[in-house]
Amino acid sequence: GTMTVDIGAVESGFAPSERVFIVNSFADKVDLNPGDGVIDTGVDGEVTLRAAIMEANNLGYALILLPEGTYTLDVVGRDEDRAATGDLDILSDITISGLSASADTTIIDGGGIDRVFDVVNANGTLRRGLELNDVTITGGVAMADDDGRAFGGGIRNEWSVSLLRSIVTDNIAS
Repeated sequence: GTMTVDIGAVESGFAPSERVFIVNSFADKVDLNPGDGVIDTGVDGEVTLRAAIMEANNLGYALILLPEGTYTLDVVGRDEDRAATGDLDILSDITISGLSASADTTIIDGGGIDRVFDVVNANGTLRRGLELNDVTITGGVAMADDDGRAFGGGIRNEWSVSLLRSIVTDNIAS
């Protein structure tokens, strides 16, 4: 139950080697072995948003499809940069698209535990960065760093973020 499909046969602008992950769970669970090409949350066939991002971070590019609903982050832990805890760290070019084509019905909620997305370009690998289509980003809280500064309650962007028909609302950077 990997739920990964090669999209070379799908009509798209993407290269055949690129990947699609179809999220099928609202749970906030990690991928147990990021980088092996398989999403494994410990539940057979389950694909969570966090696990899909963790796997996508190792692929160079991936498309993550979100059915409508609310995806609330609840894996507590700040200052970690592999999306395993707290915010969803983007280390690769990732597109996240809501399948309902309405930001009103596809919501990624930070749950107040951390910011929602952190687009990190630490090793210079990002080309496109994060693309968000038809989603709402809400409930993110960025806490102050050692210098007393906080950046990006909804999205901290160190490279590139593209929003299409998306909403960023009710996030806080203290």
